[in-house]
Amino acid sequence: MQTKRLKAWLYPIAIEREYVKLLDSYAKEIQAATYDALKQLRQDDFRQDDLKGMLSAVMGITQKLKRATDKLIGKLSGLFAKISAFNRNQFAQVIKSAYDSDLIQKREPWIDDAKAEWSMINAELIKDVGIDFQRKVAGLVSAAITNGTSMEVLKAQILEIIDMPVKRAELIAVDQTQKLNGQLMRERQERLGVKQYKWRGRLDARERPEHVAREGKIYSWGKPPYDGHPSVPIRCRCWAEMIPPPIEDLDLDFIRGNK
Repeated sequence: MQTKRLKAWLYPIAIEREYVKLLDSYAKEIQAATYDALKQLRQDDFRQDDLKGMLSAVMGITQKLKRATDKLIGKLSGLFAKISAFNRNQFAQVIKSAYDSDLIQKREPWIDDAKAEWSMINAELIKDVGIDFQRKVAGLVSAAITNGTSMEVLKAQILEIIDMPVKRAELIAVDQTQKLNGQLMRERQERLGVKQYKWRGRLDARERPEHVAREGKIYSWGKPPYDGHPSVPIRCRCWAEMIPPPIEDLDLDFIRGNK
């Protein structure tokens, strides 16, 4: 098999930014709803015998965000399609550089299942952004009522955590884009008949030392490192450079689109 360095498998950074922007907008709606709730709070509302009503008023954030949540979740299929198309194009270019031929699968019967799974996981993560934050706020309100905390102190406590949804949303968008890109990379390589890859990373200050140490080392898809293949660890930006098998060992059923 040829020894030339294969074309690098590029990362869909523009699509990642699109997802970050969408989730950032959603997180800021959570913040806006929280600010609105804070404006409505009055010191007279702090009555131990009306704890349930008080928490209900603050947790009205839920109803305000339901429409935004559903709208965002409805865009997940489109994001998946963009990432998959980008990944498929990269795969085709890598195969071309390895075999000087267009050995790319004509259709992918497995892709719908992958889309359904990724969309479901991301929908739950998106919902949890609002739910977790509201639980945190509810805990602060409950403690304030129980302990006789002043309105000013409560508002200050809530403002201290107001950026939680934004930070969580960015983490989800970046990590889930990376994970999907890595998952599709593995699927397409393995289904073609690729069994091994070389670990490749960014080799910058943000990369984990243990991942830097793996640079250029050979791993088997069937035997991952202790923390998983590239992109599996949270916010892992590494990727798998396929080790192309001899052309006669490739899976013709994959190329024909039969699996």
